[in-house]
Amino acid sequence: MKKLVCVRFSDSRIIAHIEKENKVINQSWSIRTSKRGVFEFPKKLLKKLNWGIGDEVEWIDQNNGTFTLTKINKKTND
Repeated sequence: MKKLVCVRFSDSRIIAHIEKENKVINQSWSIRTSKRGVFEFPKKLLKKLNWGIGDEVEWIDQNNGTFTLTKINKKTND
């Protein structure tokens, strides 16, 4: 299962990378966040995760400055 690991880089940016079975995929994304904490994932990232509109994800605070997002339903193919 793939999960997205994110770390806050600044007040306006997070850095994200994909992990699959505890192995990091060698690419990361810098994602802009609004002042309210809202952000949009790049289409290429969503495609690599195989996430789409209507997919439900679980947000898990790792209590170390990072959080992970994992798809919890099967709207799109896994």
